[in-house]
Amino acid sequence: PLLRHARIFVARDVQLYVQLVRVLRAARVDAAQLEAIVAKVLLPGLCLIPANAAVANELWELVRGLPATTRYRLYGQCKNAHYDKYAELIVRRADVRKATKRILRRLSKENTKVQGKVIGKMSHSDPLVVFAEIVSQVEAYDNLTAPLIDAFRYLSTQSGDVLSYVVLDHLSSPAKQKLRGDGSTIAAWLQSLAAFCGMLWRRHSYIDVRGLLAYIHHQLKDNSSVDLLVLQELLSKMGGVDVIENVSDAQLDAHAGSATLRAEVAAVLQPMKPARRAVQKLRAALVASDLLLPLWITIAHTRNRILYHSRELRNMKILAELYDKCQETFMQYTQFLTAGGTGAT
Repeated sequence: PLLRHARIFVARDVQLYVQLVRVLRAARVDAAQLEAIVAKVLLPGLCLIPANAAVANELWELVRGLPATTRYRLYGQCKNAHYDKYAELIVRRADVRKATKRILRRLSKENTKVQGKVIGKMSHSDPLVVFAEIVSQVEAYDNLTAPLIDAFRYLSTQSGDVLSYVVLDHLSSPAKQKLRGDGSTIAAWLQSLAAFCGMLWRRHSYIDVRGLLAYIHHQLKDNSSVDLLVLQELLSKMGGVDVIENVSDAQLDAHAGSATLRAEVAAVLQPMKPARRAVQKLRAALVASDLLLPLWITIAHTRNRILYHSRELRNMKILAELYDKCQETFMQYTQFLTAGGTGAT
């Protein structure tokens, strides 16, 4: 009852906020009641606390045991229902957006260490606002991807979890068209975001990728094959299996040889070496979410029904492109399963 009156302003006393989080972590609180407190009090209240990594970690220890779908729902409730409810949060959101844009304008390959620390510090208290602005800028300017991925090494675990939610929120936004206006090519924002996802989870594999994999699987089952682009980037950057075009006759003959010969050819053709930790994380995430074989079967089904049941039937050009991409992704995923995530197709 006291929290109904204190609401998010309990965060004005940092010690009281931390004690409340610790009590909730130690006590046996009903799941529904805990989720309500986190969504209505703790998450929006964190925005009122000046950047404090210790406080953010205390909150993460409370919510880390919740399923990913529950955590994402809580983040969504905080973003959609509570930021517009309090004048303090409205002002705070505007200030953080301006500060984030200012940082992104200064960000370059030469100052990722300095600006990365600033981004990490800001994300302790306002991760939803910071990452929403960053992902929006990545969709518009793909040259930001490389310096941002390097700058993200200073993120906390909670910030990485919120970042994964923000990426999913942008991918699933009904307000965005995934094809260009003429329906003949994939939208530029989706191509940029897919490349960002591949590089993000390759470099920072501690971020949970299971939510993204579940989303892709659901989209394929719903006859939306455009999101195969994201899976293709994950398999290429994180899984270490590239799609190689314009293969010579000698290289093609080499792929008909032993696993050692194929690995030698892949080492020459692939632009970057497979990251062993990222490969293991991707495989572990597929196994933990029970998607290792179901996703492979769904891709095969998508390839068979894409010509007749796909949402992208308006344009024959994009339909042919998606069919080819589906075949490429199927071969990529097959190679990932059979070769342990290394090699090229």
